[in-house]
Amino acid sequence: MDHDLRPSSPLSSQLGVKTKTYHTSGTASAQVRISRDLKEMKIQGIISAVVSFLTPPIAKDLPDSWPIEATKWSSLVDEYLPHVIKQRQDAFWRTIIANRNHFCAPVQEEVEGTAFRQWISANLLDDYVAQKPYNDALWNFAISVESALNGRKFFITKESMGLAPRDAEPGDLVCVLLGCEVPMMLRRSGKSYVLIGECYYHGIMEGEALQGLSEHTAALETFTIV
Repeated sequence: MDHDLRPSSPLSSQLGVKTKTYHTSGTASAQVRISRDLKEMKIQGIISAVVSFLTPPIAKDLPDSWPIEATKWSSLVDEYLPHVIKQRQDAFWRTIIANRNHFCAPVQEEVEGTAFRQWISANLLDDYVAQKPYNDALWNFAISVESALNGRKFFITKESMGLAPRDAEPGDLVCVLLGCEVPMMLRRSGKSYVLIGECYYHGIMEGEALQGLSEHTAALETFTIV
C-alpha cells in the first residue's frame, strides 16, 4: 500500500443527500441482478470510452510545482485530442476539479476559469501566500484541484479526458451503468468485468452518453461484474 496516497473523496453523492452531484445515467433506473452465491452482478449500461493514457496517481499533498505539471498534462491533451475537443483548455480545467468547486457546486468560467489561468501563471502555490490581499478564488480553486485529484489518475481517451481510480490501467473501460450517478470504470476479465471504481469523464456527467439510446445510435448491453 502506498502511504503517500489517501482515500479519494467520493464523486457520487453521500448517503442521505437528496441532491445529486452528477446525473450520468439521467433518470434511468438501475436494472440489477445478483447471483444467489453473491459472486456476480448483472447490470445494464453502455461502454462510453477506452482509456488510452494515464498519469501516476496524485499523492496526498500536491507539490508546490504542481501547476507546472498541470501545463504538461494540458500539452498532452493538445497532443492526444487536437481535433476532438474544440475548447480543450476549458475542458481541462473543468476536468482537474471534476467540474465542481470544493463545495460540490457547479463551476463558472468567470470564477473558476479565471482562477485556473491565474493559478497556472503563478507557477508555484507558495506564491499565493505572498499575495496581499490574497485571492480567495485562487485558493478555492487550488483546494478544489487537490480534493478532486487526490488519489486519482488523470486519463485521456480518443474522445475526451477524466479522472480515474488509482488502480486504473490503459485499456480499462469508461462505462455508464443505469442508475449510477457517475461513470464506472470496468476491466474485462474473460467474458466478465471487474469493477475498478467510479470516475469523472468530461462530457458525459449529465446524461449525454445515454442520448444515443433515444436516438437509436446506441444500444444497452448487460455487464456481468465479478
